[in-house]
Amino acid sequence: MLGRPFQNSVVALLDWDGTVSPGYSVIRWSEYLADRRLLDDRDLARLRQVFVDYEQGSMSYNDLAATSAAVYADSMRGLHLNEAEAAAHEFVQSDAQRLYKFSPWLFQYLREHDVATLVISGAPDIVLNEYSRRYSLDGTCGLQLRRDKADRFDGMVEKNPGVLEVKEATIDTWCRGASIAAAFGNTVADLP
Repeated sequence: MLGRPFQNSVVALLDWDGTVSPGYSVIRWSEYLADRRLLDDRDLARLRQVFVDYEQGSMSYNDLAATSAAVYADSMRGLHLNEAEAAAHEFVQSDAQRLYKFSPWLFQYLREHDVATLVISGAPDIVLNEYSRRYSLDGTCGLQLRRDKADRFDGMVEKNPGVLEVKEATIDTWCRGASIAAAFGNTVADLP
């Protein structure tokens, strides 16, 4: 949920998964959807396997970001945006308890010191948008899924800022002319 470029602003860039929130949001979010029968258990198993393969060293971080995004997009095929947004709102109510304890404090501190908070992550944008509303973040750019004309997800990835090149392009576009005061992340893909 990006509204305007951060030109002439002081900006803090934040990754989400492993930085602000432990683990992988796409897994927790997919588990939540599967529990509500909005996502098939077999798709959840496929997604989990991608992360197991990564943890076992079978793929690079960039491959994890691309492969998990494709599996997640396929698993969301046919779900209507309104259903997903309603589920994301409910999900964040409980998932917010899992954020690292410093995270809400950090968001508030940055806001009080006029530092714009921009989250760029491979976490699902529908979840990050809810977090943005909850914590008054200035901008989020997460994994975006393509939708058809009826607002149903069509199984394809629209934009994946979890992939290093996309993250870099997003920073270049949205932070041109801004002063980057800090960048928080836990992988090489999080470097500004």
